[in-house]
Amino acid sequence: MIRRATRKTDTHRNGHPAPRHNRTGNKMPQPDAMVKSLADSIGVLPQFDSHTARLRRLLCDARIAALLAHEFDLQDWDITEAAPANWQMPGSLELHSNGTAAAIAIDLACYPALASIATGSTMSEDAALAASLRNAVAAIISEPLLDALKTVGLADAHVTELRTAPAVRAALALRFTLDGHRFECVLDRIAPAWIDTMERRIAPQRVPFANCISRIAIPASLGIGERTLSVQTLNGLRSGDVVLRVAPPALRTLLDVPQQADHVDVYLGAPGARRFHVRATLDGSRLVINTDPQMTQENSRTDATLDGGDLPVAASIDDLELPVRFEIETITLPLVQLSALRSGYVLELPGTVRDARVRLLAYGQVIGTGELVTVGEHLGVRIVHMANGHDSVQ
Repeated sequence: MIRRATRKTDTHRNGHPAPRHNRTGNKMPQPDAMVKSLADSIGVLPQFDSHTARLRRLLCDARIAALLAHEFDLQDWDITEAAPANWQMPGSLELHSNGTAAAIAIDLACYPALASIATGSTMSEDAALAASLRNAVAAIISEPLLDALKTVGLADAHVTELRTAPAVRAALALRFTLDGHRFECVLDRIAPAWIDTMERRIAPQRVPFANCISRIAIPASLGIGERTLSVQTLNGLRSGDVVLRVAPPALRTLLDVPQQADHVDVYLGAPGARRFHVRATLDGSRLVINTDPQMTQENSRTDATLDGGDLPVAASIDDLELPVRFEIETITLPLVQLSALRSGYVLELPGTVRDARVRLLAYGQVIGTGELVTVGEHLGVRIVHMANGHDSVQ
């Protein structure tokens, strides 16, 4: 359904559109007034330059947090844009690595040793010597930070200046927990060369999948068969109708007691997309895999039908024919188990296939459900519910 712009409105005697009012008598905004172009809303959207976007992408990379957690047991790594509030003594720690600089803003009140250096009297009448001594002491105190920079590839990073400075307003705030203490800083300036070095350092790293990706549940479906039906036929299907010529005669043994089938097709993955396919044997509630998984692309349209040369012309939409697949979802497997499937693997099914619902799928979409039945010597699917209907067989 398409929502159209308002074309017809009431008018005053002077020809102008009449104002709209709600039940309280207040003037209501016109529908078109609520529609704004993207150009009018551009100031509301967050904007990043290429350097900031690249820095955010690096710091939000899970490999950085995993690397530091492994080396230093660093926890709760967090990157935000919220400027730290209530800093008592804002300061700046400047660092150099391979001829390029970076500046990190910190609250010196949280680091008394650094605060005493930044605000203390000069250690020598020679300004250059005093700065060198101050930076040397700051480097000793900042050794954990320099060790962390070494871990991410900046082995020659060293302190070049420590001073009090105004609070940074627009920058990235970095927070983490180390040895039970919560740390907070703001990334003021980071040279592109620093990002280059850290990207090269984490490039070969791999984030462990055991705690995330490997747990994704993948559905496994038993393929009953496929048949092409017109849109008119599908719209006419009602609960209780039986669709025949769906499954090969060999699958009639699915209704035996105990159920069995020598050759069944099992698909692992989301319908309508790329899925793993295996051949299997069904023996009671056990599914024995007979072949190694092979990736398949389910697409009932061939490349030859896409050039528009010999396409049949349908008189109406009702005459269009859709490939309908009939499948039974049997079990879900975690991704880590799916990757381990090989010929000879045995899957235990939670129930019997003959009592399971059969799904009717067209281009990956479920358009109905049914159940396996026999009509004489033929195996068919009795419709339980269709997406275009409101009744169902109990």
